[in-house]
Amino acid sequence: MAGEPTPNLISRRTRWGPVLIIVGAGVCSAFQIGKVPPALPDLQKSLNLSLVAGGWVISIYNAMGATCGVLLGAAGDWFGYRRTLGVGMVIIGAASLLGSVAPTPGLLLASRLLEGLGYIICTVCAPALIFRLTHPSDLGLAFGLWGCFMPLGTSIMMFGSPFLLAHFGWRGSWAFNGVLLLLYAAVFQYALRGVQRPAGLQAARPSELLQNVRLIASKPGPVLLAIVWMVYTTAFIVVMGFLPIQLMARGFSKPVAAALTASVVACNMVGALSGGWMIKLKVPRWVLMATATAVGGTSLVGIYAPGAPEWLRYSLCVLFSILGGLLAVSVLGGAPLYAPDPKLVATTNGFVNQSAYGGMMIGPPVVAALAVASGGWHNTPYLLTSACAVGLACALILRKIPPANAL
Repeated sequence: MAGEPTPNLISRRTRWGPVLIIVGAGVCSAFQIGKVPPALPDLQKSLNLSLVAGGWVISIYNAMGATCGVLLGAAGDWFGYRRTLGVGMVIIGAASLLGSVAPTPGLLLASRLLEGLGYIICTVCAPALIFRLTHPSDLGLAFGLWGCFMPLGTSIMMFGSPFLLAHFGWRGSWAFNGVLLLLYAAVFQYALRGVQRPAGLQAARPSELLQNVRLIASKPGPVLLAIVWMVYTTAFIVVMGFLPIQLMARGFSKPVAAALTASVVACNMVGALSGGWMIKLKVPRWVLMATATAVGGTSLVGIYAPGAPEWLRYSLCVLFSILGGLLAVSVLGGAPLYAPDPKLVATTNGFVNQSAYGGMMIGPPVVAALAVASGGWHNTPYLLTSACAVGLACALILRKIPPANAL
């Protein structure tokens, strides 16, 4: 019956070791987001990239998620989350090595496309695996930790990139990431070798894909989560992806701009951990989502206001990042709860993430083109704040929708 989880899906105790290893897989995957913004000026010079083309280097990473999120989530439900997640890391590592020798922008973009394939596999399978390994009383904390993977991985790589770029160039940075992912994939498979599909839970069948997608899309919970996640992640990738270039244009050196951006991204973890704690205290998820979209959308006006003091811009970027963490833990932790069937957790994750990756794919190039056409970034908040208003409306509607798998 809806609202009552299948008994063998409830872990008797939280297996924190495997959960942390899964979070580590997400962190290593997110290195591929953080390696690009500090390297963007070098990429522009080395491969003669325009600003808009640079936007595509940032955003094409999300193309596979935008087009195949549901299918890749279904693959996790079919073949098992542990095995599929390991394959995702191998794909990321191999693609990063390919990008390290790319002689043209086209091959670099192709390698980023493959990196994105592996990344979306990781991000749709990992939450499902964490859900299986966590006792219901610890879900808030577990997903709070998972919500840290992107800001932690992105900020670590942003902090480390100036060193890698100075000594090895952008190609060395790409090669380092490739080797790291392949090594971690081996560690991951060994450490989680004992994790199996729960007894009695039948895998989703490939022949039922369209039927399962229709089932998920017919439920308001996953649809609302998808829209909320799309609008905020689109704004987030735009703000953080172009922040180093904007800081350097205002006189900051490359290492300082990278460090400042990494610090902003790292603040996302404060929101994720705080959100996990609030959920453990029974704060409704829709409250966190509504707060993040309302306050975050308003902060964008100040971030891009012409003539705004630098301290104000930076403070608002920090606030925007913290609020994004609140949203991440509430949405990513909510997707398994709103899955219409326990065997469709990863497919539901793929559905929720697919729209988000679509927004992240088109957002940076569109905003870059708008900035070029208008001669600055001052028109950016009109687009992004309007999107956040849509997210706020969806969060308020979600208030009336009970989870299908309430614990």
